[in-house]
Amino acid sequence: MTEERKAPAIRFKEFSGQNAEAWEQRKLGEVADITMGQSPKSENYTDNPSNYILVQGNADMKDGKVFPRVWTTQVTKQGRVGDLILSVRAPVGDIGKTDYNVVLGRGVAAIRGNEFIFQTLSKMNQNGYWNKLSTGSTFESINSNDIKSATILIPSSPEQKAIGSFFQELDQLITLQQRKLEKSRRIKIAMLQKMFPENEQTVPAIRFKEFSGQNAKVWELRKLEECTEISAGGDIDKSKLLNNGKYPVIANALTDDGIIGYYNDSYRIEAPAVTVTGRGNVGVAKARNVNFTPVVRLLSLRSDYDVIFLENAINTKNIVIESTGVPQLTVPQLGSYKIFLPSLPEQRAIGSFFQELDQLIILQQRRLDKLQNMKKALLEQMMM
Repeated sequence: MTEERKAPAIRFKEFSGQNAEAWEQRKLGEVADITMGQSPKSENYTDNPSNYILVQGNADMKDGKVFPRVWTTQVTKQGRVGDLILSVRAPVGDIGKTDYNVVLGRGVAAIRGNEFIFQTLSKMNQNGYWNKLSTGSTFESINSNDIKSATILIPSSPEQKAIGSFFQELDQLITLQQRKLEKSRRIKIAMLQKMFPENEQTVPAIRFKEFSGQNAKVWELRKLEECTEISAGGDIDKSKLLNNGKYPVIANALTDDGIIGYYNDSYRIEAPAVTVTGRGNVGVAKARNVNFTPVVRLLSLRSDYDVIFLENAINTKNIVIESTGVPQLTVPQLGSYKIFLPSLPEQRAIGSFFQELDQLIILQQRRLDKLQNMKKALLEQMMM
């Protein structure tokens, strides 16, 4: 019986075929230098960028990179430019690179390895390798021995370089798409501030040409209870709830647009309408263009106004509910909030603008998700 060859499902052409070299099983500590962190004294922490950058955990990493957040005047253990930074305390396994010389807190370790090692560690984190090691401990963590004794499979140096370069280019595409998405989100935040009146102003800083000028109409300040019909959701018939159907049943959640299922034969609120979350993350408005049923605490608003405009007008408000328990927004509380209202044609123009911007953000998010899912799949197929 022949020994099963150690090789991934997908290999570059020059490294595949009958005479292709099998991957070698090694311990991580045999192929990379590892430095465990040691936290400086807290009194030496600063917010001065001229001091040493301190990396304490995954809070100091974003999108696979170290982002300086805290500094220190005391040097304990150090990581160098290009090192791989591994989170060793909850959440365990997050991995990033550093473009700086850094001081290592006890929540991280520095690993001096190439791009292939970085992608190997990314796959291990993706598959929950480190979480399995830390399961059962009082405080989720891994130690030096866990890291050094971790078993990995590695190919020849040329194949390592080819795989590393491939994933590095893919990571650059992902980073570029993340930046496009973040830019669009920043534009929306800025335009929300500029296209709705602020403070004591009765008109916004930016208006469409056809609604500006000397004869432009000022916006009218109204309470929501004066200009909309507000109602609260209620109990639902779970026996009628379907995975797919005609009329969505909507809860206070923000994921999946709050949809928890569907009814085929009934609904409570006729569209167009706007929902506003009344529990948990309160005060988040969403335009609805399909008849729906709201669950308990989800608030619904119906009016003759443009629903996209109304959604964004409400979302410019900082709705805060002071409570010692679970925050809840009631119909009277929401109704007491005031918004500025322009003419219906101007509402529609603003609503259309933000609808197009939201569609662009959704498209960019889908592209990012596609790239990230592609990387996950390729890590499984091209790494071991």
